[in-house]
Order: sequence, then C-alpha cells, then structure tokens
Amino acid sequence: MISPEMIWIHFFLSEVEDDFIRGRFSWDLRLAYALWKIKRIPSVLIRVSNKSERYSFSIKYFKFSEKYGSYGIITINLCDKVKEILSSIKEYDREVVLYVHEWRALNSLLLLNCLRKINEPIILQQHVTANFIYRMNNAHKAGKWYSALFYRYLSNWEFNLLKSDAVKAIYFLNKLERNLYRELFPEKIVRINTMGVFFPDKPPRKEEKERVHVAYIGPLVRNSWRGGDLVVKFFKTRGANLLKKVNVIFAGLSDLSLCKIISDLGMNCLGYLRYKEILKIMKNSDILLWPASRTVYWGGIGVTLMEAFANDTPVASPTLINHEGNISPLGWLLPWREYESLVMDRLYEIITLILEDKAKKHPFYEGKRYYDWEVIIDKMISDAKR
Repeated sequence: MISPEMIWIHFFLSEVEDDFIRGRFSWDLRLAYALWKIKRIPSVLIRVSNKSERYSFSIKYFKFSEKYGSYGIITINLCDKVKEILSSIKEYDREVVLYVHEWRALNSLLLLNCLRKINEPIILQQHVTANFIYRMNNAHKAGKWYSALFYRYLSNWEFNLLKSDAVKAIYFLNKLERNLYRELFPEKIVRINTMGVFFPDKPPRKEEKERVHVAYIGPLVRNSWRGGDLVVKFFKTRGANLLKKVNVIFAGLSDLSLCKIISDLGMNCLGYLRYKEILKIMKNSDILLWPASRTVYWGGIGVTLMEAFANDTPVASPTLINHEGNISPLGWLLPWREYESLVMDRLYEIITLILEDKAKKHPFYEGKRYYDWEVIIDKMISDAKR
C-alpha cells in the first residue's frame, strides 16, 4: 500500500539518455527504492538536462514501478514545466519533498531558484565536484582560509539562494565540505549524508576457514584510486612472506596483466562477479583492504565499505576518516595511497595482528547505526519536516 503521507521528487543531473535502465545503480534510484521498501513512500525521478542550452521537456518514462516505488524519469529544464509537474503531483494530496542531487551544478542552481518559490521543503545533496577539488588544491598552495575561499567563489545570488527558508538541509559526503558550509549557514541542517545499504537484523555467521581470508573488491586497474593495484604490489613485495598464511582474493573488473601477476603469486583474481557472489566473499573475509587515493576523500566513506560492515567484515581504508562515529570497531585507518611506504608498513602490521589473533573487530553494529538505509531515511524525513 502506498504511504498517504508523502511523495519525494528527486531532481538529478545526467547526460545518459537511457537513464532508467542505466540508473539502477545511481544514487537517486537507490534512494527511491529505499524510501519505497522501508516507508512505502513513492518518488518521482526528474532529470535536469545539463548538456545543452536548449531548454526542453520530454517524458522518458512515466509509469509507476512497484519495485522501485517510482513514477518514472522526466527530462526538464524550464521553471514552468517544474510547476506543471508539481501541480499534477499535488493531486495525490501528499506532502511533497523536493530533493536536489548535485545542486552545485549550474542548471541545478537555476532549478533551485525556481523551486524556492514553491512552498515545499527542499533538501540538497552534493557529491564532490572537480571544481571544488581544484579550488581546495589551490587554496593549499596559496595558504588561504577555506571559508574565505568559499565566500569568494559562492556568489551573492547563490549564497542568498541557499539561505532561503525553503532549503531545509544541505548534505555532503565528507567532513571538510560539511564544516565549511556549517560556517556559512549556521541556521541550516548541514551534515554528512551517504548512500546506504540494507543491513540484516543481526550479523551474519562467518564460515569456519583454515586460513585468514583477505579481500580487495573493486576495479583492478593500474593507478586505481581505490588502490587495488597497490594491494597487488604489497603482496608482491613487502607482504610476500604472508602469502603462505593468508588466502587473498581480488574481485572486480580487472586489468589482465595485473590478474597474471596475482595468479603467478598464488592469489585469486576472480574478475567481475554477480552481486550475490560479491556479498559471499565479503561475508567470508577477515578483512577488506581499500588503500584509496586521497581524491576519494571527497566521495565519502564508500559503499563497498558499507557492504563490508553489513557483513561484519572489518576494513582497512583511509576513507574511514569520514566516519562520524567510533572508527575503531570498523577496522583500521590507513594512510592515503600517495604515502605508499607508510601504507605498506601499516598493511603488514594489520594483517600480522589478524594472523596472531590479536585484532577482534566487529563493525556490524557501528556500521548499522550510520549506514543502514532505514537510519538514513528516518533522518532525511526528519530533516524535511523540520
């Protein structure tokens, strides 16, 4: 039964024509699915065109999906079309929440200017932008204050837009951007809000194994920002003597030359696997290694790590720095992959601790407190009703 309370409208950017098919793993569709599965709150997915100055309106898919709780994907740009869509939705006689994803993009800000004139709560979610990284890197070089940097790059129009009473909450994936915007907008809810995963009620039972299982899950390419190639290098050099004691598994789209090295060292390169097979590896691993690049910081903690927590598998990753609670139960904080020698030493230390049975980590309950979809949805609904 559809909830009588609320309907969410998701505005998002994309340059992919076949979004409803390709978007099954996108943020907005996952959020829409979670809203529907947990609260039976339906969503309307609206794509804001950002690749053309020609303002157009076209219905791509407008049919209710029982699976996703979604009324489809629409491509829009003109304000009057936004009002037209909202008017038709109002016929459902539900509270409306306007959720704008990637709001810092130009057309999203133009759209926001339209939405703030409509008396409905607005929530803004932002992934990182390359522009932001560029500014931050230059700020480091110039020794400028971050807040001053943002006052300068956030125009008066944008600043006043975000101060609008219609904007209820502003979400980021990392602590630095969150802290900056808390300074700029102290009266707003400004917090970290991530994509979630579905946690079971209790930790899954681990299978008995003869050897410690170490896993890397993700694209396996050279100079990977997730660090899979660095894990290969670790076991080829610094951690070579550990291979007699551990079973190492790599899963994900893989560079064939790296797969050959992995196989030659007696490790397992499984390549691309179905989701259920990935979860089985997660569940039976003693640790997930993710020595990511510092560029990943802006993207938050990472869904791969959340899946590990849901399977009560600890992780070793620098992205744990974005966790707002207690890091210790989740695993170990690594240096960024740019500090390679420090990463190698730390990985050796961590795996040795596990082999000596001196490291008991159980990330399930700490992870569930922050990354379970039910927790995330409850907080978002509370922010919208503020």
